[in-house]
Amino acid sequence: MSKSARRKAAKSKPARSMKKRSTRKAAAPKSAKRAAKRVLKRKPAKSRRAKHSAGSASGAARITGRFDGTINAAGELLVSKGARCSGTVQASGMRVDGFFKGNVSARNGMHVSRAGACNATINAGSLNVDGSMNGRTIVRGKMRLSPSAQMKGQIVAGRLVVAEGASFDGRARIGKFSHQSRKAA
Repeated sequence: MSKSARRKAAKSKPARSMKKRSTRKAAAPKSAKRAAKRVLKRKPAKSRRAKHSAGSASGAARITGRFDGTINAAGELLVSKGARCSGTVQASGMRVDGFFKGNVSARNGMHVSRAGACNATINAGSLNVDGSMNGRTIVRGKMRLSPSAQMKGQIVAGRLVVAEGASFDGRARIGKFSHQSRKAA
């Protein structure tokens, strides 16, 4: 067969798919891996043997992406700017620079920064609000609303400091109350 005949025969054959086949094994989606990496960025624990699950940390913990679930932190918890977190938190302290929705139990104190927004039921030792806050708060010590604060909801606190320019819409019970009356409020 001549060269020209071979060319004509090759042109008349149906074209084969030129799609490249992947030889890689199927892995978890990249988005799931990225989410798992940024969920909790912890400072290293003093003990090298300490191991953490995705929802608990022995030292300070930071949330930088999205997180839905329960977090138990022995130290401070930071919800970074731009982060969105919802669920239940138990920590010795908490700072909200992003958005949080859910329930918080902070033994020592909690701070909602100017850029932060919180829609939660809070039980804390002390609370400073510089940003936006909706929900019910029970504060054993002092609650402070700064001039840029916007608070909507119920407050039960030992002491309340409201700076000039702060916005508060709701009910407040201030003073020393028994544990029973705090739950009833």
